[in-house]
Amino acid sequence: LAPPSRVREGVVTDSSIQLLWDPTPGQGQGYEVVCFNCGHALKVQKVFSQSAVFPILTPGSLYHFAVRTEKESFTDSSPVSINITA
Repeated sequence: LAPPSRVREGVVTDSSIQLLWDPTPGQGQGYEVVCFNCGHALKVQKVFSQSAVFPILTPGSLYHFAVRTEKESFTDSSPVSINITA
């Protein structure tokens, strides 16, 4: 599977971060979005759209995210990483 392209920040507030990316070619795939240092907030999201929001973050903190494409019976794509400050 191809990795997501143009992974970028969407709406960023002092307590939440939205991630956006362009869809990968094909159909039926989803995405796994991981926050490696979100603390007690939601750390992994499985989505079928090209966005994810991580709420309840600490203002001024730098967060590390990775997005990868996944599909049943296929090997997941390599992750695409991004760092964003809330």
